[in-house]
Amino acid sequence: YGNGYIIRYRHDGAFEWAHGFSSTGGAYFMSVDTGSSEACIIAGHYSHDVDFDPGPGTSIHSAPWDENIVALRYLPEGFLDR
Repeated sequence: YGNGYIIRYRHDGAFEWAHGFSSTGGAYFMSVDTGSSEACIIAGHYSHDVDFDPGPGTSIHSAPWDENIVALRYLPEGFLDR
């Protein structure tokens, strides 16, 4: 089991924010991209229950199988784009 995380750095290399994801199984990210809006788009898979909302709210995804595909978009400020 493992918990995924994302980290954002500015173009000059300075740290902006980081988020880890709590889960009862695991969250694994294999692809990261930023668009022209500088949003962070991640794709990967997860198992069991994972909260993908890094803020005070929750966005819990419950996995019906061992490995479930997920694609998420985070705004430049680090908030989950719902």
